[in-house]
Amino acid sequence: MTVTLLNEEEQKIAMNIAWSTIRAAVTRTSYSVNVTELPPVFQRESGAFVTAYTTARGKEELRGCIGVPQPVMALGEAIAKAARDTVTSDPRFPRVTPDELDSLVIEVEVLSPFQEIKYSSLDDLYRQITVGEDGLVIYTQSSSGLLLPPVPVKYGWDAKEFVSALCRKAWVSEDVVMDDKTVIMKFQAQVIR
Repeated sequence: MTVTLLNEEEQKIAMNIAWSTIRAAVTRTSYSVNVTELPPVFQRESGAFVTAYTTARGKEELRGCIGVPQPVMALGEAIAKAARDTVTSDPRFPRVTPDELDSLVIEVEVLSPFQEIKYSSLDDLYRQITVGEDGLVIYTQSSSGLLLPPVPVKYGWDAKEFVSALCRKAWVSEDVVMDDKTVIMKFQAQVIR
């Protein structure tokens, strides 16, 4: 099941915000989104991620992915912030250069609200995760981590492998999943490419 949070026209606007922000950030020019001039959905608080891939070496490779997971700002602003940070601030990669712009492929992921998963065992947890539909977030006493819905599909993971990868992302051992202070939440995302 694909979640639809934005209609076709709104998807084009979201992609335009991301690309305009990326071009400005990479070329160090000015661009800012004015959400009051956009449809109401972009004015509501929502989480969003932007993922950049490069095709420079003939195959698609991750070039950056950063987001605003919680609904703490207007969707239009969240997309712009995620886009800017993806190409300038992902600690795994150097800043994207102007020469790379033509080889970039961009995804905008608009997130649904998070829903806490209540579970009594690992099997109970795994049963409540729909791979390919759900993204996951883990909050522990010491850290947190998030994986978007397309990630387990890309790597062929089942629910157990997805949770294991989520723990690695949060830099915690898998046994923390059964700690009563750990919270695991799921969400869906509309991926616009």
